[in-house]
Amino acid sequence: MVLLNEKLLNCTYLVGERITLADIIVFCSLPDVAVQSTARKPYGSASRWFMTLLNQSQFRAVLKGFKMHI
Repeated sequence: MVLLNEKLLNCTYLVGERITLADIIVFCSLPDVAVQSTARKPYGSASRWFMTLLNQSQFRAVLKGFKMHI
């Protein structure tokens, strides 16, 4: 998570300026960690990226029952 956070410090997506397969794959491997607010707190850049992807209509369509733990 530390490396992901550092990578996303100065960019919105993992590769380029749009969502790519890399973003989708990493996103899908993180939900167990990313939904816990205590796990997100020290990783502001990764948390921002996760929420950016989660709020995309395409992600919402697939993840209809997804719940964040505040």
